[in-house]
Amino acid sequence: MNFKAVYLFRPAMIQPLDGIESQTTSYRIFYKLLKPFFPIIQRVAPNALLTTQSIADAMLNAVRFGYHTEILEVKDIIKLTKINL
Repeated sequence: MNFKAVYLFRPAMIQPLDGIESQTTSYRIFYKLLKPFFPIIQRVAPNALLTTQSIADAMLNAVRFGYHTEILEVKDIIKLTKINL
């Protein structure tokens, strides 16, 4: 397969949105317990938490516009999320 580029996304913690749930029971429990703390985590460590929507937006923007590195850490994912069409 001739891919123009390959991007590896390395999110830290992912906040599921829109009713998305993990198939793994321990993850579902973990996220239910952590859910009330997401706003605090976002304020204290803004580069530790991404949403499923922000990751999806960043993936689409990586395909549309490319990116200068192949391995995308949280800060890179956030930058890609903010690209406007």
